[in-house]
Amino acid sequence: MSIEDFETETNAHGCCGRNKLSICLAMFVMFLIIALSFVVFLFIGFIESGASQEECTNSACIKASAQISEFIDDTVEPCEDFYAFVCGKFQNLAYEKQINNLLNAERERVIRHFDTLIVEPPQLHEPQPVKMQKTYFQACLNEEDFDEDNYQTLFKKLLEIGDWPFLRKHNEWEEKSFDWVQVMIKTRELGLPFEWFLKVDLLSHDNYELKLSHPENCGVELTEEYFIMQRAILEELVQLGIDAIYEFVHLEKFQKDLNEICINKSQTEIFPTRMIQLRLENVKATNFLKAITGLTHRWRPDSTVALNADYLFELNHLIKVTPKKVQANYILWKIIEYFAPYLSKPIRERYAEYLSETSETEISRFQFCLDDTKSKFKFISEFVQLKDYAQSSVQETGIELVDSLKEEIIGFIKSVEWRNNRSVESYSNFYDNLEVIIGGTESMFEESFLTDETPVGKLVFYSDNIIQMIIDWYRSIFAAKMVLIGEPTTMDYEFVHDANSKFEVVLDNTEQILVLPALAFFSILYDADLPQYLNYAGLGIHTTEKLIRGLQLLTKTKHESYKSFEENKKCLIKNLQESNKRLNASLLFSLNYESLMAQQLAYKAYQVYVENNEEEMQLVNLPYSSNQLFWIRSTLNWCYHALPEEKSNPHMHQMLKLRILESVKNSEFFAADFNCSAEAPMNPDNKCELL
Repeated sequence: MSIEDFETETNAHGCCGRNKLSICLAMFVMFLIIALSFVVFLFIGFIESGASQEECTNSACIKASAQISEFIDDTVEPCEDFYAFVCGKFQNLAYEKQINNLLNAERERVIRHFDTLIVEPPQLHEPQPVKMQKTYFQACLNEEDFDEDNYQTLFKKLLEIGDWPFLRKHNEWEEKSFDWVQVMIKTRELGLPFEWFLKVDLLSHDNYELKLSHPENCGVELTEEYFIMQRAILEELVQLGIDAIYEFVHLEKFQKDLNEICINKSQTEIFPTRMIQLRLENVKATNFLKAITGLTHRWRPDSTVALNADYLFELNHLIKVTPKKVQANYILWKIIEYFAPYLSKPIRERYAEYLSETSETEISRFQFCLDDTKSKFKFISEFVQLKDYAQSSVQETGIELVDSLKEEIIGFIKSVEWRNNRSVESYSNFYDNLEVIIGGTESMFEESFLTDETPVGKLVFYSDNIIQMIIDWYRSIFAAKMVLIGEPTTMDYEFVHDANSKFEVVLDNTEQILVLPALAFFSILYDADLPQYLNYAGLGIHTTEKLIRGLQLLTKTKHESYKSFEENKKCLIKNLQESNKRLNASLLFSLNYESLMAQQLAYKAYQVYVENNEEEMQLVNLPYSSNQLFWIRSTLNWCYHALPEEKSNPHMHQMLKLRILESVKNSEFFAADFNCSAEAPMNPDNKCELL
């Protein structure tokens, strides 16, 4: 073969080889593209079912992510044991790090925050009630002034009222000149506490009515420790005669008799009635009411008064059979007892010792003055903070959250078969018309609210003597109540005050009002910087649980379809019994059903939120979806509630475990959110219906 022939043959076969190689390379490239596409598809699917591409990286999210990551046990499969997954590791860490119940810790934080506003020195720019509050607190701490005064200010006031047998060295007291009604009137005019036999208060009806009933704290058990303290203080204050023991015996008997009347008659229904029904010894009803209320032009024979008639009848009888000397000694004691914490050191310390014995806790002077100031100046500190925390954005957020929860509750009410149409309509109207208050009403944000609407709004202290300050406060509070008689009833600000000061969501079924404390939107329950799945799992569930308590879900109805609810109830109770035979399954059901309901309803409300809003960002470094994090966070909140406290139930952890497991096992959503297999323990075939 010639060289030319060889080259021709080689070129021919070489050309053919190169074609085959090209085809092989092309096929290999196509295979790689398909494989990579498949991997990308799987990755995208994982991302969509797990974490979103966008992650929340602000400080609140990073903190929440770190907390969840630290507490959950990712060695446990959620579908195998969700309790162990969320709470198992958490319980050990909480014990090691001495972590407390976060909700209680949050309440304490709120209380400390308000306390700070009281203990700071008054500022010139502050509203008058705020300055008076701070001034009173400082005066309460100034025990040196109490010792210097040596209870002389109080004794001068007592002598202005009249003569007292305990203040006499011998039997010089004139019994005939004593009349308890006139002493009560005189004491009220001087601004001293006068409600030892009758509580003079308001009854909220269509209009405010005057209410006369048993004294406050009357009916509380009188212990031997109380009488020992009483004798010690009276012996310190006055030079008792040789018949002191005799006087003490009669005084104690009278107190016990009065207390017995209060116990028996305190529950008597009180309602407005014609003033003619008011019968007191040696005084006309109109004259008494004019003098005791300070409203001289208000009372006529046809006026109405709310009376505890049964108590008044028994009181009149007790007064008739009781010597006037004993009556006078009792009145004197009640006034001294009221001022005991502000008198000289021996009396002050003896009374503080008694309080510590009864409360079983040591109460410092600082803490006593804080509590005392807060009780006398209710809502003042909270109001100061309302404008800072309950801004328009918070108001809108709170209303939006509650509205979404109400819609789910109303939807649930309309879907159940075991309520009749009338009941469904009634409950639906209740939630439709429910007034929602975030922090406070509109009027509370006005500059004039503190001075015009609070009982201490016009109060001014002209003396730094604590006894005189208390007298001025007492007179101001009472006058502020009495001027409301006959006026239309308004918002009960104490109701709003309790919600804010106790950091608690409060529902008033009668008034159809729901109050959410403003600081709840800056807490572990809610944070505007967090995704909403965490907020619905926190404040959402907490609020829903309060809302559904008005449904009376566990109250049996005569409607025949209630049987379907009974079947659901039996299903859950059976599961509880099988899980732990040592615990009362029926009791567990009643304690947990509303919580389980609240979790499911808040979850559904969040799903509606997702439909109407943009996709939420995920927590950094956590491979869990929004729905999964809802379950994790809501369950973690329950874990916090079960942290050990001094008086915690020894079965708390077992009850918690059953609550968590029953909530997820019977949920129609949990298994799908965590992709649980049909055989998984957290995804049983036979589920009990929660909704």
